[in-house]
Amino acid sequence: MSTEDSGPSLEERTNRLRNKLDNYLGTVEAVFAFGHESLWNPSAKRIAADGLFQVGPCLAPQEGPKLTPDRLVSRAGYRAVAEVKATYPSREEQLDEIRKQVKKYDQPLVGWPVSGSQPESHDVVLLTHHSRKAHFADFFSSWTVENGAEFNSPFCVVGFARVDQSGKFISLELQSGRMSDQGLRDRLHRAVYVAMHHLIINYVLVFYDADPPLPYVMAFLWMKVFADILSVEDYIAGREGAEPPTLTVNVRDLTERARAICRPSASWARMPELPRTEWIRDAMDGFVQLGYARKVAEDDAYAVPYKFIRDPQEEFTRKAAAAEQRAEGAARRPSRRAKPRPGPEQLSLFELDE
Repeated sequence: MSTEDSGPSLEERTNRLRNKLDNYLGTVEAVFAFGHESLWNPSAKRIAADGLFQVGPCLAPQEGPKLTPDRLVSRAGYRAVAEVKATYPSREEQLDEIRKQVKKYDQPLVGWPVSGSQPESHDVVLLTHHSRKAHFADFFSSWTVENGAEFNSPFCVVGFARVDQSGKFISLELQSGRMSDQGLRDRLHRAVYVAMHHLIINYVLVFYDADPPLPYVMAFLWMKVFADILSVEDYIAGREGAEPPTLTVNVRDLTERARAICRPSASWARMPELPRTEWIRDAMDGFVQLGYARKVAEDDAYAVPYKFIRDPQEEFTRKAAAAEQRAEGAARRPSRRAKPRPGPEQLSLFELDE
C-alpha cells in the first residue's frame, strides 16, 4: 500500500511501468492497423496498388513550421493524417494542447507522396483507445458548440482495442465525425477487425514516432540486436550460463542495426529513421545504471557481458521500477553529511510519469 510519505510500493511502480510498455505496443499496433485498413481494397482483398502510408511523415503548411503527424495515408482519391492519443488527460490545459495539435492539420498541407488522382483536401483522424473514444468525441463536440468553430477538413475520432476471438485482432471503430471516403467510413462505423497476422507479415511492430519507455528499448536491444551480433557459439555460451561473452558496442552501430531490423517489408509502407539515436543512447545508459553494461573509453561505446534472460522486458521493468524507488527514497532522506553525497545522474532515466 502506498502512502504520502513512502510513495508507491515497488509492485505499484512495476505495474505502472508494465502498463506503459503495454500501452506503447498497443499504440504501435493501432497505428499500423489504421494505415493498413485505410489502404485496403475490400473488393480486391488487397492493398490499393497506388497506396502508401508513412509513420512520422513531415508535411508543411502554407505558413508556419513543418508538422509531423503520427500517420499519413495516401492513395488515389484519398488522403488522411492521424494523430494518436492512447489516454485521455485529466487537466484542461492538456486537452487544449491536444485540440491545438489536431487543429494544426486542418489546413492545406504540402509534401504528400504522389499516388494517383490527388484530392483537394485530407481527413484528420484522432486515434484513441476505445475506452476513451467517447471522451474525446464529447470534448471536440463541446468545443465546436461553445466556440462556434468547425473543422474545414473532415475530422473524426476512431477508437482502437485489442481483441482475442479465435485469433488476435485490432478493432477500429468510428466514434464520431466525418470521413471523405464513404466506403472506409461505413466499414469503421460498423467496426473492423484487422488480423494481427496481416500486420506481422507486412510490418515490424516495434516503434512509432513517440518516445518509448526505457525498458521497452532495452528489451528490444537485448533480444533482437545483441543476439544478432553474437556468434552462434557465444549465444549458446550465454544461454548455458558459461562465462558470458562480452560485446563491445557503440551507439551509432546499434542504431543502424536497430533501424535495419525495423524497416517494414511492405512496399507501401514508409518509416522515419526509428529508433532514434537518443533512444538507443538512453537505453545503453540504462544498462550501465542497472549493472548490465559498463562504459568504455571510446565515446558512446559500451561493454556488455551478454547472458541469456528468459524475459528481458519483465526483468528490466522490475529493475527500472526498483531504481526509481531507490532514487526517490534517497531524495527524501535528510543527509547526515555536511555535503550531499553525489549520486549517478542516470537515476533520472527511470523516473516514471504520473
